[in-house]
Amino acid sequence: MMLTGSKDELVELLFSDEPEDCIFISAIGFFDKPRNLRLVPGGYTPRCVFELGKIMNRTNLDLALFWFTKAGVRDCRFSTLKVAKPLGGAQKSKSGDICAIQKERFSDDYLSYLKACEAFAAGERPSKASQLGAFYSVPVTELIEGRFTPSFYAPELRRIRAEMEGADIVKLGDVTELLKPRKVKDDASNVLVLRPKDVRFPVNLADLDRDDATSVVLQRGDIVICTVGDDNRAIIFDRDGDEPVYAASTCAVIRAHDILPEYLCFYLSSAVAKAVLSSVSNGIVFKQLTLKALADFPVIKPKMDDRYYIAEYAILAGRTARDYADLSALQTAEPEPIESILDKEIASRISAYYEDQLRDFLSSDIEELNTCFAHGAYKAAIILAGSILEAVLIDWLSEIKHVNYFENDYLVTDRRTGRERRADLYDYINAIKYIEKPRWAHEADMAHTIRKKRNLVHAKLCISSHDVNEETARMVIEYLDQVLRTRGAHCLRKG
Repeated sequence: MMLTGSKDELVELLFSDEPEDCIFISAIGFFDKPRNLRLVPGGYTPRCVFELGKIMNRTNLDLALFWFTKAGVRDCRFSTLKVAKPLGGAQKSKSGDICAIQKERFSDDYLSYLKACEAFAAGERPSKASQLGAFYSVPVTELIEGRFTPSFYAPELRRIRAEMEGADIVKLGDVTELLKPRKVKDDASNVLVLRPKDVRFPVNLADLDRDDATSVVLQRGDIVICTVGDDNRAIIFDRDGDEPVYAASTCAVIRAHDILPEYLCFYLSSAVAKAVLSSVSNGIVFKQLTLKALADFPVIKPKMDDRYYIAEYAILAGRTARDYADLSALQTAEPEPIESILDKEIASRISAYYEDQLRDFLSSDIEELNTCFAHGAYKAAIILAGSILEAVLIDWLSEIKHVNYFENDYLVTDRRTGRERRADLYDYINAIKYIEKPRWAHEADMAHTIRKKRNLVHAKLCISSHDVNEETARMVIEYLDQVLRTRGAHCLRKG
């Protein structure tokens, strides 16, 4: 049976006779509403929750299959869908039933995914699981009440939450004031309003739209975060001028009191923090990040000097260029003699399609990486290794497609939302892996290792600080050397 989330009586009918098992399809966020959760009688345990994606006629509603049972089960089985295009062929006419599942349009990959879900529900380990979706189990004793979304229990997010529990953390609501802008009746109109489209890097607040006022006037230093959708972007409001600026109602405002705003915004902008924020967002049609979820969000206390985070945020926001020479002054110990682990000549030897852009970038970044490594700034060295890798891959893809992706966005389709977005390092690696297969498969694996290490330290979470040391930095740079050899350059210096 299919439930859209709009008629609660259908759920009551399903459970009215209290069958042993109750299986139905509904919006993936159906149980995000407490009133819907109360419709499930006591004694039932979730047995399976499988993502089904956007497969209904004339709607982008994400669906899931829910299986509740009275039988004693130890684990709940989850799956997340990886198939980029579940549907093929033409969409049904506008006169078709808006709630109809378009089974006749299911792609071959999607049908294989459904068979894998069926096998997993029966207790088997699905074949080709990694290509079609992620399949995993969670002990029912570890389920959080009201949380049935598969992505919330993804193994990587469970690992991150477990590591956060062992870290020195504070709740966001304990160190900030959280404000939710509301529309105000009979208030000012034609005022400057900061909208989600303005919340992005590099920060540019010069040309804001005008609209009706809201209940929150922004103060310099406020953090503005998008609360609707899949991407909870955040920036610091630092616009000059006397005219007041209001926050849009689709954002939240975080006013820091006992924590540095630059660190907090840098933290919220990390891939790790954004993944956790996305997993706690609720909603049937649109995901929304509530003030309660923000208030409970764990923030790991900063480990570095305030100057470090102020400098790093300025670079992230596009206010200043990166200069790692200043970072060495933040080290407490006297620096050892500089070790040039990367050969500066790589900039002239590597194959480049856009000569000036790539070679100038590599020359400066290699010099900075050597400075960081020599002074023990291994986190910064790993971040730079990722930047060097990304620049080389952007240039390589530009050559393949004859488009300058230094100046034009390379767009990809997001597998989870179905919408276009700007590519990141993950996408550049996979694009070249696909084009250059099978010869670049091993190098692609090493490139992904560099990416994961960069993401770990770029978050500045210090969750797994034991992973960020000289040995890790050397490993990342050695992998970088192996990857760049495919572009005609050896980057490691002869020691």
